[in-house]
Amino acid sequence: RGRGRGRGRGRGRSGGRYMTVDDDGPLASDPEDLAALAIELLNLVDRSPDGYVLCANLPQQYYRTYGKKLDVKAYGFFKMAHLLERLAEHGLAATTGARAIISRFDA
Repeated sequence: RGRGRGRGRGRGRSGGRYMTVDDDGPLASDPEDLAALAIELLNLVDRSPDGYVLCANLPQQYYRTYGKKLDVKAYGFFKMAHLLERLAEHGLAATTGARAIISRFDA
């Protein structure tokens, strides 16, 4: 198998929109969709007594709160870590590792 095989140009689906995929990964769907997701995730952080949410618990807490699945691919990303990196511009801080968390950026 060649590296990157099958990842050339393709299409993914996000909220009725099609996205293109290049060698660097997918392009995010709509900036407004990402901003809305960031607001929802920051709301989860704000509701947490610890001021953060474990990334391992994030999909479950998101579903419990909003009644919908947190589908990373629907936002144009292959991995949760890549999505969270993109949401940093919206005030969301994410760590990596065994106990990765999301929180608000310190002002």
